[in-house]
Parts: sequence; structure tokens; C-alpha cells
Amino acid sequence: MFKLILNYFLGIGPVRTREFKSLTLKNPNFIDQPETLTTILKREKGTAICYGEPNIFGEEQLSHHRKIGNRYRYQAKGIYSEPDRILFSLERGCIFGSIGIIYDQKSRTAIKEAAEDWFKPISKHPLFTALRLKKPVFKKGVALSLCTTGADGGFYHFLLESIPKIAFCKEIFCSLDYIIVPGDETAWKKKWLDWLNIPNEKIIWQKSTSHYQFDQLLFTSRLIKDQQISLWQLNSLNQLLARDLVEKYHLKEKIVYITRKNVKERMLEWEEDFIANNPHLIVFDAAELSVNDTIVLFQQAKKIISPHGAGLSNLIFSKPGTTVIEIYPNDKTYQPCYQRICNLLGIHHSATWVDFENKNSVSGLNYLNKIISSLVLKN
Repeated sequence: MFKLILNYFLGIGPVRTREFKSLTLKNPNFIDQPETLTTILKREKGTAICYGEPNIFGEEQLSHHRKIGNRYRYQAKGIYSEPDRILFSLERGCIFGSIGIIYDQKSRTAIKEAAEDWFKPISKHPLFTALRLKKPVFKKGVALSLCTTGADGGFYHFLLESIPKIAFCKEIFCSLDYIIVPGDETAWKKKWLDWLNIPNEKIIWQKSTSHYQFDQLLFTSRLIKDQQISLWQLNSLNQLLARDLVEKYHLKEKIVYITRKNVKERMLEWEEDFIANNPHLIVFDAAELSVNDTIVLFQQAKKIISPHGAGLSNLIFSKPGTTVIEIYPNDKTYQPCYQRICNLLGIHHSATWVDFENKNSVSGLNYLNKIISSLVLKN
């Protein structure tokens, strides 16, 4: 509290959070008023989203659903409310950090709709008590923020939460001077931005301490609630990304296995034995593929097996009737995002838990071979 008070009198950053409407002028009864760029540019109404029951191989695996208190973090099925999609514009708007905290410098007010953190309100962010915050770097022109929590370093959040902002702003996209991309510049982000034909000179890499101000700063409300995938999102991404493809694979009768061999987390330690036991598998590392090849691969493959991981985000390009087996390590709790993508697209999804370290355990190599035989080879 003491730092918050000091920041209020001595700092330059935001000291409060408010809804965007608190910054808009009351509508006067006369016309002769200065123009303002602080406004809502676009609004679309969200609809209902329906998910079915997940297909989990082995009834005992239901214990892997995580709870917060006495409630499940993710419901097994249900009808959800898709959020309204809103495009905001803030005159002389400032943006801080990779999650994209946007604030009005004049009133020192952060926009409530602009950013969320994982485990605490955005008002608890260290920015609100930062006494030595440097002034924002000013850039002349119009910028669009793609920032959202997790997108700075995670492909799932980048593809499914940041890129849809471009689709939502397609009418004004060519008029933008800057695209604000969360996190450090990486090869995997660059290949998707290149595929979208975004020039390097327009990209601003918004890192954890990046601080900018623009003539006009555009940003959206949260377009997708956490793991509540929508058809609008899937259709928008396919329209935006799945074009001008060069056909390369012929995989309709093949079984594709997506490896995580180059990823430290959730690596199947006995993967080589599993592949040797299943010579019918065609192995791909999604991280090594071009965007074109990634989309074509997932469009053409009719049977896909993969450890749980961001590579499965590419299921958004798969066709109805595809069979997907998602493999979890025994210590990982269930995440419904990929099952829900499949649910909306008419894809047959199954999940199971495997011992990623010991191939000789009850849930090791023989167990996984049994699943492949039961759910993939017989179909």
C-alpha cells in the first residue's frame, strides 16, 4: 500500500484500473467538439458454445481432472458463453509488458478489458507500484496490440489467442503502422508472421519491460476465454492462414505421430521403442515444419497421435472424421483445449495417461500399444 501511495504522487505509471467506458467523453448536446481517437471501433456479439463429454481411455483416468477447492477447474461438458468481441482505440495510449497492460497516461488509468494475469488481478501487477518507471518510448502512428497472457512464449496462446486479433481487425489491418507482438523475437513466431505477410519494420516485440506510447493504440477485449475454443476463432484462423498452400503430403491412409523430441517438457523417454514397435507410424516434428507444410500435414492426416503439447494447436486445420489420440504423462492434469477443438470440428478425440519415463510400467509401452491397436488400427 505504501508503494502504491508513493507511486500515486511520485510515479508516472497507472495507479488504478477502470473499464474503458470511464475514459470516453459524455455525449454533449452540441456538435462543435474536438475529435477524439478514444472510442470503440467495432463490436460483435458472442454466441453459445457447446462441448460434449471427453473420451478418456480408461475410467480410472478421471482422477486427472484438477480441482480448485471443491470444484473442477474445467467442466467435462456444457454450454458456455462466448465473450463479445470488441476493438478499442485509445488516443496517446501506452502499453507495458508482454501481457499488454494498456493505460491512459493523462488519467493514469489502466484499461480493465485489455489484459489479464493468471492468478491475480491486473491491479496487483508490479507496474502499479513502480516508482522508477521510465517514460514510454513514443512512436508516431497507429498500432495494434496482439498481446495476451501466455502468448509471449507459448505457441498455443500465440496461435489461438493472439493471431485471431488480426482476423478481427481485417478491415483496418492495412492502415496500421505497427503490430505489437508479445515476447522476444523467435524463429517460430517469425515464420507465422512472415506467412501473414507482416513486414519486419512494422513489428514491435513487446517484452516484459517494454514500454511504448502511440498516437493511436488499438487493442481488443479478450476474444477467447481460457480454453473455451469457439467456432468463430477456428473459422477465422482457417480463413486467415489456410490459403495459397502447396500440397506436399498424401497421408489419408497413414498414421501420423507428432514427436516432442526437441522439447524438454513432456518428452516420451522411450519414444524410439514405441516408434520401432509401430512401423506404420510416420513421425513429424511440428516445430521443424514450415507453416505451409504444417497446415497441409494436419489437413491431410486422418489419424494423429501425439503427446499433449502445443503442436496439437494445429488441429484447427484438421478435417472432420480425423482420429486423434492425445497422450498425457501420468503427473499432468487434463487440459480440454484440444478435445474441444476436435469436438467443434467433428474430429474423433481420445485422451489417455501414460508413464513417460518407464516403458515397463503398467501404463508404459505395452499399454500405449494396446491403445493404438484399439483406437487407431481397427478404424
